[in-house]
Amino acid sequence: MKLYDLYIIYRDGRNIFHRGFCESNLDATVISGFLSALTEFSKEALPSDGLLNVIEKGNIKVIFNHGFFLHMALICEADDRREIIYLNNRLADLTECLETHYREVLENWNGDLNSFKNIEDVVSEILREVVRLSQPPNIKELADKSKLYYYSVDEEGLNIFNTFYKDSISFKLFLKTFTIPEVLVSQLLNRLKTGYLTLDEIKNEFNINEETLLKLIKNLTLRGIVSVCR
Repeated sequence: MKLYDLYIIYRDGRNIFHRGFCESNLDATVISGFLSALTEFSKEALPSDGLLNVIEKGNIKVIFNHGFFLHMALICEADDRREIIYLNNRLADLTECLETHYREVLENWNGDLNSFKNIEDVVSEILREVVRLSQPPNIKELADKSKLYYYSVDEEGLNIFNTFYKDSISFKLFLKTFTIPEVLVSQLLNRLKTGYLTLDEIKNEFNINEETLLKLIKNLTLRGIVSVCR
């Protein structure tokens, strides 16, 4: 499972929010309008009840969820039906949360994006587990955009580390290969649990070179321990 873009679209096609999970040069306003038009087309032209749920092109999917005021569209890679259902359920949670939280604004939205204060925090919270399970950015992107990405650990991440990896032979071998002290990993995870840090902040606080840090972050992210967001 890999995430590309999330679009939150008002019922008339205007873009409210866009979260890019990887580099893209697409215009969020244009894409939102296009996705909204597809939804309307499916409603009017296709002989079935309900709105558009999934568009597929190979392994790339656009997964939709529709509320009363909002349309959600997630562009992603999903390998099987279980992943599609899982992602659609998370979008449904996000739709319900946003429509409840911003109901007064959404009833007659005037186009002011400042009306959706803290929407990014709400999206990050609802989709935290989805981001954890998705494939993280590659090391080059993490390095080139070190100020854009933030890293964190929650209780579940710590439990995964302590239960499966802290004493595993493969993880100890990885640490030995790159001369990373075991105590550093525990210190880093405990620190990330207290709040989000950028790559530069971690590097400065723990006095570790960037190349080694990137390998460690990538390893912990792939194991589902550290979450990456932007």
